[in-house]
Amino acid sequence: MRLAYLFAADPSNCSNPGQSTSGPTALRSRVASLLDGAEPYLNGPMVHAHELSQPGVVALLQDLLLLPAPSKDTSGRRRLAGGSPEKASEPSAGRGGKPAPLPAPLSSTGSPPSLARWAAAVKVRLSSLPADFSYPVLRRMLAAVVVRAWLDGGCRGLSSEDEAAVRELFLQAELNGCTTQRFDRYFVCAVQAFGDKVRWIDGAAHKLLTGGQPTRWSLHGVKRNATAPGCEGRGQLMRQRHWSYYSNEYTLTGGGASFAGVEVCSRQFVTAILFRNPLKRLASHLRFILLHYRRFMEAQGAQGADYFKTYANASADFWQAVAPAIADNYYARTLLGEATWHERVGGLNATHADAARLVLLQYDMVVPLEADVGITSRLVAYGAGWPASYTDVHDKNITALQGYFNFDPTPFMPPSADMDRLYKRQDIDVRLYELAGTAWIMRVLIGQLDFLVYDTAASAGVLPWKGMPTDWKPSDEEADGDGNGRRVLGKGIWSGR
Repeated sequence: MRLAYLFAADPSNCSNPGQSTSGPTALRSRVASLLDGAEPYLNGPMVHAHELSQPGVVALLQDLLLLPAPSKDTSGRRRLAGGSPEKASEPSAGRGGKPAPLPAPLSSTGSPPSLARWAAAVKVRLSSLPADFSYPVLRRMLAAVVVRAWLDGGCRGLSSEDEAAVRELFLQAELNGCTTQRFDRYFVCAVQAFGDKVRWIDGAAHKLLTGGQPTRWSLHGVKRNATAPGCEGRGQLMRQRHWSYYSNEYTLTGGGASFAGVEVCSRQFVTAILFRNPLKRLASHLRFILLHYRRFMEAQGAQGADYFKTYANASADFWQAVAPAIADNYYARTLLGEATWHERVGGLNATHADAARLVLLQYDMVVPLEADVGITSRLVAYGAGWPASYTDVHDKNITALQGYFNFDPTPFMPPSADMDRLYKRQDIDVRLYELAGTAWIMRVLIGQLDFLVYDTAASAGVLPWKGMPTDWKPSDEEADGDGNGRRVLGKGIWSGR
């Protein structure tokens, strides 16, 4: 089991073994943050977290993550001999029909005295959960408990008994709806009826600041039509049209009035997000807009503004006005629905950060862009059943685009002092990314935990679907009519340019 491969490469992760009082390591803090990820739903304002509303899930968290429970014990904790949990009844309904809050934060609990006995008990309970639902939150929390136990053991290897039991647990999790629900041959990028068009630029601000008419991607400030479907309606339309993939270039549905109502469509779809270092994301986003807006604005003729007097070398204030979501915690705004997307610059706070953390945990696939290709390939193969990594695809490659349009936008980026101001704005996105941990191999803790489960399954010879090729090469492609390569991956495809 490759715990050391994922986490020990950064020595600071293991500088605080056991229960030392010298303070938590960065990794331990990230694990604690992940374990408390359900709090905004169970004990906060979030209305939807479909996985946590499934029968048996919250009871499993309460029992098998060794939470305190009511008892006559003066310590307030139920003693579980040898870490073998007792099965409790499902917690009673709390506010709004949600499961009742847990009696204590998961991060406040200790590691099981016997990891082997704990893993065996969890495995039994997992087998009783409905198999037609993906459990990404539960899967990641269980894996986080294993990582925390490893940290508590001083980052030493697990005993053979513990490793065997954890391996069986991960195999059970992988087979229990926690992995592949593959896509088929239909490729649909965006669905017009869903109202998910790009809203990067505020058209009104563009006109005010430049004097020219708005051009592409200028729908910031315009919310979805009232008839745009939510998760259930999206699922129905996709089934009716026999489509099985769509992309959302805007924000999640359900959060029109408040982020509390945002909904991950986990009952209808396999959900995936590519997650990048937020500071690199910001710089890349600005370069992409600068590259294209030169030609867009020049094509407007007299109706357009002078690109070189407006967007070129523009200040932080300009970008915060004309592209507020891009300039201020883009990932959090993407995850939390329309009300948060259109929140003023500087309007997001710690409550938004906690809510975004829970939403991120509910995604089936969280793929870190900076991760090693061997890791991302495993995540994609076992998360979606595609025998390739997105790194085999060259879609919207900025270097290729610069060559094609014979224009390098880099000299027209904001001055360094203004970039520093914009970087500091990304504090909530950076916290989401640091949920991530600090291992040099992969920066996203969620991805590390998924890899730990999937890699264990792969080492046992388990494939996401029968007959999936294990030696697929990027050269296996067919060209479309525009000369773009479409890599054919089993019964799913990545689009490549």
